[in-house]
Amino acid sequence: MTWLLLLALPVMAQVPTLGQAGEVKLGPPAGFKAAQSAAKSVKLSGFASSWAQDCSEDCGIPVGVVKNQPLAAELGLPEKAGEFRMVSFVKRFAFEGLGELTMKTAVYAICPRGGTPTESDPCPGRYFQVQMELSGLAGAVCGSMVNAGDVEPFPVLTCGAPAGTRKVGITLHRIPL
Repeated sequence: MTWLLLLALPVMAQVPTLGQAGEVKLGPPAGFKAAQSAAKSVKLSGFASSWAQDCSEDCGIPVGVVKNQPLAAELGLPEKAGEFRMVSFVKRFAFEGLGELTMKTAVYAICPRGGTPTESDPCPGRYFQVQMELSGLAGAVCGSMVNAGDVEPFPVLTCGAPAGTRKVGITLHRIPL
């Protein structure tokens, strides 16, 4: 069995702002944390599509097999250090003549320890983790750690693994293919 693990570290845009005496401070865009922490949940809405890639010689371009399977859920947001919330999706995709690929995806909202909560932001540093496990026709585990801008309205992630002379996988995406 081949395991593929992809990790991406969260990135937040740094926007210069003027502090006292004209000093420049770097930080998130104005209102970013307030808007994020004011919400009690995040609505996730997107799609999952399966694909196959012929690798009998050199690997060709992946071709969609089952496209645009809708996925939607509401993910609660934790408000205390050390807490997390999670939603999950399970979908099965048939590959004609090859078998079935099962996708189990979990999306976590995590409130890390060590931040200093404020009235306007009870969970500074909140981030999200997306984990996808493939089983059946191919086995793989893929994941990504992202910020709120990368998880809303839906996380984007590709996960795949070899299956004989092919590679097969699932892509999570925001707009129909």
